[in-house]
Amino acid sequence: MPSKKSKSKSKRIGKTTNKSKNGKQGEGGGQPTKYFKEVLSDAEEYLDKCCDDEVKIKKKNGKNVMVIGINLPSIAGLALHLNVNRDTLYEWSKKHKKFSDTLKKILLTQEQRLLNGGLSGRYNPTIAKLGLSTNHGYVEKTKDASGEKSISEILDEMDEEAKGL
Repeated sequence: MPSKKSKSKSKRIGKTTNKSKNGKQGEGGGQPTKYFKEVLSDAEEYLDKCCDDEVKIKKKNGKNVMVIGINLPSIAGLALHLNVNRDTLYEWSKKHKKFSDTLKKILLTQEQRLLNGGLSGRYNPTIAKLGLSTNHGYVEKTKDASGEKSISEILDEMDEEAKGL
């Protein structure tokens, strides 16, 4: 007996076609996923739901420890939410301007939250630094002649201070 799918999920993504662009079946390495107008609203819904949980303070070994449920938006998270491959998202973004803008908004939101969260100590500064350098082009710089600190130095200091709490 086939399992029932929720109306919104089956209506959302997962509709496929057996034909490639040239109309032939079986070419292209699988069935391409079709883009629907609902994809855009589902992507926006995903972004809206990517909120961190409230901060909770717990005692661990006699010390207060801040616990946050992190729900950072990402391309991988959107792909899972829409039940498609990450490559499909990139293909859609090439063909659909509004969807491309939504992907950019997800990445900008991720960048802003990593930066602000890492600087405030809400996120682990080392992980924030890794996310910023890997996904957003931030690079570690050494001190310049003026003696100013780089972002990575500030984040490292904050990480050390957080360990001392």
